[in-house]
Amino acid sequence: MALYGPLDQDMKTAMNSTASNRSLSGQTTSWTTHLSVTITSTIKGPVTIHGYLAGGYESGAVNLQARCNIEQSGGTNYYSDAMSAGIQMNSNRLQHSSGAMSWTFPNIVAGTHTVRLQLRNMGSGSQFIANYFSPGGQETYDHVQAFYRG
Repeated sequence: MALYGPLDQDMKTAMNSTASNRSLSGQTTSWTTHLSVTITSTIKGPVTIHGYLAGGYESGAVNLQARCNIEQSGGTNYYSDAMSAGIQMNSNRLQHSSGAMSWTFPNIVAGTHTVRLQLRNMGSGSQFIANYFSPGGQETYDHVQAFYRG
């Protein structure tokens, strides 16, 4: 991964969060954008995306997958590998694989880009709800965060 421009170029961050529920019912091969944020980089270089899932509800044999996506200005899309994000546990509580994921896209051109955390449920006859967990009435948040060179 090459770094372009001055070596002391500052890293920037952008983040979006939600406490809203997102429901995915049944098995699907298509991806649903759970969170997105727009970034504007002034120099070609790496973009690292972090996704965080605070909690989840499941009914049935959920097989939740997540991936990171960056859409460059002009419409070119790049995707991370699909990662296991959660499976059925007990009492309708989702067992997160980790609850967090990261992916670095090494050579993203300068411009305005859309960064996304995307989800899909591969479990037939099941339902997943993202961000359902709220211990003690305290909202917990799902996040997508991007790190990039200014």
